[in-house]
Amino acid sequence: MDYRILIDAMRTTHRANVSQTNTVVRSLFASVKTEADLYSSYESIDDDEIQDRNEYKYYLAIYNVINAFLEQTRFIGDADDFHNLSVEFANNEDEDYACRILEVGLRCFPENVDLLADYLAYCNETSDVDHEERKKRIEQAEEYRQKLNAIPRSSWGWRGFLFSITYLFEQIEGKAQEKLSTDSDGTLSVQDEIKSLISDYKKYIPMDERAFTLEYRLAKLSESSREKLKKILLVVANGETPVRRVPRIAFELAKLYFDEKDYPRTIEMLERCLVDGFSEKVDGEIGEVYLLLGMSKISKYYSDYQASTLLAEDDSEKKATVESIYSCFASYSNSDSHKRDILTLLKVFNIQTGVYNKYDMAANVPTD
Repeated sequence: MDYRILIDAMRTTHRANVSQTNTVVRSLFASVKTEADLYSSYESIDDDEIQDRNEYKYYLAIYNVINAFLEQTRFIGDADDFHNLSVEFANNEDEDYACRILEVGLRCFPENVDLLADYLAYCNETSDVDHEERKKRIEQAEEYRQKLNAIPRSSWGWRGFLFSITYLFEQIEGKAQEKLSTDSDGTLSVQDEIKSLISDYKKYIPMDERAFTLEYRLAKLSESSREKLKKILLVVANGETPVRRVPRIAFELAKLYFDEKDYPRTIEMLERCLVDGFSEKVDGEIGEVYLLLGMSKISKYYSDYQASTLLAEDDSEKKATVESIYSCFASYSNSDSHKRDILTLLKVFNIQTGVYNKYDMAANVPTD
């Protein structure tokens, strides 16, 4: 449907179809991405050309649609439709409008667990709003949190637990440098609430790995010993819980093992992380896994072959190891400040081993 027809229909009938609005908005956001990808192939574009992009026109259309939507008082759709529409804006880094949509949705479905939880997830990300508006949003979030807490946890889904706990972490992590056990300003009670939520998360959704990563996060915040931290993770990794896929747990264990210079175990955990399907933007992106895997393999290589880094022509095993190291770093595609350092490291490694790096990693290296 053309977005202008949708806007006219809303203003004529004084009602909005939530699912239909989401379909139009999703299509417009996809068009923005297509335009951005198209123009990214050009080396330089001046300001006038940026203003002339269709990308700008699509954004204008998106916000004309959503502002017309928010003007309505009657809506066709269910709570899932409001959730999906808010997620569309949050995924495109506009948590402000995601929260506005959720406020409308919660007027229609005031006790929906997912909508209440979504609001807690997005309210602290709205840094672009002014001070007064932000203050109102935080107050609104607390009101929604109390509503959510009044609903039996046995009827919560994963969003209710994950987003509530994450919201509470954000309330106390600014005080993490202090000893939580001696706080007298309510921090400890927040910590206890997190413990209670984690306990029920594991009770009602026992196969969700994220409950255990949250337990690990709380233990780190409480300055637990390394052994205690490792024990929390190993209980899950060793199959002592109902959780069977553990990509996040494996990633956290890998980081601990890497700090201990236990490279074989680091590699084992990272490979398990990949096998178990680490592909979500939770606690780190897939590129970070490949970066750590590359660092672990190159560190192990130097440890194993200290006296003879240069390969003999017939040393196929060592050559395969070197090529796998190049492959890991090539899979780390982030264009950030690490990229230049990685290129330098691999140039030296190439000279030392004599094995050609067939991957072009020089593209998109940031400049000063």
